[in-house]
Amino acid sequence: MVVFTSGYLIIVEGNKSDEWNDALPWQEEKFMEAMDFGSMKSMGIPNPITLTEPFTNGDFQYQFKIINDWNPCYIINMTTGKVREIKYLPLFKTKDDSSQKVSDNTISQIKMK
Repeated sequence: MVVFTSGYLIIVEGNKSDEWNDALPWQEEKFMEAMDFGSMKSMGIPNPITLTEPFTNGDFQYQFKIINDWNPCYIINMTTGKVREIKYLPLFKTKDDSSQKVSDNTISQIKMK
């Protein structure tokens, strides 16, 4: 059984077509820093492309590429040249403006290992 709590589910493109894996703890930490959720970065005109400062994990150097401040997002392994898409899903209760008072965010068609 998998249990999700409030926060973000962060998944990283896998090696096979249509495969997604949980972000590793270091990927999750660096991604949350790069996205800067809760800041005012989306006020005004979005940045077309943001490339973060390179950082090192183990023997590899990485950076994130973020389009329009929010999506799509990629992690680039600068050592190997491999680029993987990153998806994130907020897992918070949200208010719905229709007749329902509160609805849960739903996650569909995500294959978890």
